[in-house]
Amino acid sequence: MANAATQVKAACDGNVAEANRTPMTKAEEERQARLAQALRDNLRRRKAQARGDDSPARQPGDGESSFDRRD
Repeated sequence: MANAATQVKAACDGNVAEANRTPMTKAEEERQARLAQALRDNLRRRKAQARGDDSPARQPGDGESSFDRRD
């Protein structure tokens, strides 16, 4: 019941996205963190490539990409 009250209050405050959001599970949080790290790595790689650097700014260990890692 408290969760419903929180949703109603958030919706009344104009924050509909917050009202409809369900808490993420640990697996979802880990996936979100992995994807965020992969995006940062990709951006660094693209910036280095645009500058003409031969070596990437950061390399994942042992030839695995950041998508392949399961922490």
